[in-house]
Amino acid sequence: MTIRDVVTLTDKGLFIPHEVYAGFGEIEIVRLSDSIIIQPKSEPREQFIQLLQQTGLIVSYQLAQRPERRVSFVERAELAHKFSKGRPLSELIIEERDEQW
Repeated sequence: MTIRDVVTLTDKGLFIPHEVYAGFGEIEIVRLSDSIIIQPKSEPREQFIQLLQQTGLIVSYQLAQRPERRVSFVERAELAHKFSKGRPLSELIIEERDEQW
């Protein structure tokens, strides 16, 4: 199941079928500056989180964590040297934009 299978864009906004959140019981809708969160009000959020993971909207916490391996000073210097060659990325982006216009 993907997000396209669950949510439909209508003239009045997004339509989310009741079946998606029917098991949540009472829900709450939280509006943030850049998103809207629909979540169970009093029940555990695991079901909703699982649905979001299945639809690809979020990844599990374990997958999102940074690797525990630290990069040594020597490795960091080697990587800096490797990636310092060539032109700056900003120049490449500007050039690519000019080609598209």
